[in-house]
Amino acid sequence: MNRKFFNRKSILVSMFFVNSIYAVNAYANCPSWKTQYDQLEMIAKNDSVVTVRHRGDFTTKFPENSLEAFRESYKNCRAAVETDVRFTKDKELVIFHDTHIGKMLEEGYNPLLDTGPNPELKSLTYSELKKKHLLTITREETTLIVPTVDDMLHDYLDHKGQSLIYLEVKDAAAIPETAKAIDRVAVRDPSLLKRVIIKFNMAEYPTPNHWTQMLNDSHIDVKIMANPVIAPMTAKRINDGPTIDRPPEHDFPDNASRAVAWWSKTPAQFVPNVEVLIKDSVDFIEKSWIENKLQASYDAPKNLSINNTRPYTMARFVSIIKSYNKPLGAFVPVPDYILWRPGLVSGVTVPNVIQNTKGNIDITKAYFQNNSACCYQLSNRLGRVEVFPGIYVTEYSDNRNILDWNRSIGVNVITADDTDTIDIYYAGTGALDKVAMPNPIPPKEEMHSTLSWDFNSEFNKIRFNSVNLKVDRGASQLFWGGTVCLYGNTVPDKNKLLDAWIYNCDANISYSKIMETQVVEVPNAGALIQIFDKNSIASGNRKCLSMGEKDEYATWITDCTSQNESTLFKQNMDGGLQAIDFYTKKRYLEGVSYDRYLTMPYGHIIAVNEDKTTSWAEWAILPSD
Repeated sequence: MNRKFFNRKSILVSMFFVNSIYAVNAYANCPSWKTQYDQLEMIAKNDSVVTVRHRGDFTTKFPENSLEAFRESYKNCRAAVETDVRFTKDKELVIFHDTHIGKMLEEGYNPLLDTGPNPELKSLTYSELKKKHLLTITREETTLIVPTVDDMLHDYLDHKGQSLIYLEVKDAAAIPETAKAIDRVAVRDPSLLKRVIIKFNMAEYPTPNHWTQMLNDSHIDVKIMANPVIAPMTAKRINDGPTIDRPPEHDFPDNASRAVAWWSKTPAQFVPNVEVLIKDSVDFIEKSWIENKLQASYDAPKNLSINNTRPYTMARFVSIIKSYNKPLGAFVPVPDYILWRPGLVSGVTVPNVIQNTKGNIDITKAYFQNNSACCYQLSNRLGRVEVFPGIYVTEYSDNRNILDWNRSIGVNVITADDTDTIDIYYAGTGALDKVAMPNPIPPKEEMHSTLSWDFNSEFNKIRFNSVNLKVDRGASQLFWGGTVCLYGNTVPDKNKLLDAWIYNCDANISYSKIMETQVVEVPNAGALIQIFDKNSIASGNRKCLSMGEKDEYATWITDCTSQNESTLFKQNMDGGLQAIDFYTKKRYLEGVSYDRYLTMPYGHIIAVNEDKTTSWAEWAILPSD
């Protein structure tokens, strides 16, 4: 049991307290859609939390946004499920998250190198799209195809799904068409109008009147529910647009605040919640610093009154929503590159695809771009937007994955890829809406959710991986009798420089091929890795790999601080381990043949310049054999 859950008096459950009521089989006795619908107006009154499963219950078996992933969500009694809607070239409405198809539909696409086929979704007709099969997280082809909105809604009814459905429409022109699809399928079952919510950028329909007018103009049932979302750029667009009438309760000077107020005034069973993209508390005036031992510490607003916020800001919009007792929606990001991914999920890095950034990203902080390329981290997305003439919103940090911070700003409806951790945590604090989610499901270790790592020491163990480093990307070498590994050196002399060496991976010798890698963040260089002889860690004589000067041997040393640049390596996705040298030319680790040991060849590792590298400077960092 994770005792971290008991360092606050109010927290009563553990993620692995499987004998508690929270381990009840969640596949049976789901709350009905009618219960979920009726609960919409109770969320704000009770100040409770309801979670929405982003992209369905995808795993290594079920691709994201597939009908099978949604069916798993229904079986798991999710209170709600959120998915994404986009247009194809021929204006077919499809369920798809990204702007490009490489990650989900092209086996030949490499997200790490951004190479191979990766066309835009909107460049393909639906007839072309459905010829391609969805890929799993391990990039294996399934027999599943991208569903249309009609497919998804009919399948939902066919399988008696009880979760509410949020359709987030990415293309503005697709919003009326999505409403038409709901209206069309509702002919089969009119209850669908109380079960499906369209989520959209508030700038497209700044007030409920604009929304209703669109529905009327499209000859659509005006009962279709709406979930508007506002972000800094949304506020700018609304403020730059036509004047919006002031609500009678407030004299807001800006269009965006007026728009938020009008949406917040609307009944919950027409507008279940209003979502704000807010990342920190900087624009609340009075704040308190909260030392958070479970996750990161943060500034919390002392109160959520309108007077405690700067005008025109995301904080102001939050306070407006709360002043009308409207449920506040938010998205809690979880690094999705490692979600459900087998193999290494820590101790290595991935590329940073954001322009004007340096170095790689710690794999535990990595998110896919929505163009399928890997990756970015949250700090890359902090911005500054002029939301009103002369008024800027500046994001200094991203607190969205801090669950206590979300509660400090009054969040009620949370969309996330890992709703299990959120449900269990808020069940423990008493914030979870037990009517909507009576039986939370403990998160699974194989999900590899960094959110769950924050709360469970058992999950934290997977951060410290045992790895092998194999020459030539792990290819078998006939002359060497098989694959070739980096080996540690067990000589106990702490002060002696010990040469790094390579040998047959299958050899039965006293030296160890088991290494441990860790990621080090270095200013102006990004995420770098250090390589440790795992045996030396266990013996208390900790040694790490050090790069020598050009044509010198790499060695095992004990000065393993992050300030020792000779121990820091940049991992290239094409297989190179590049030494970080801030003053001279790039150098790489390369294995070279030296002599024989117990009838097998062995070799050293030398430093070589970039223009001299061979395949023996290309390394695979793999889970240990």
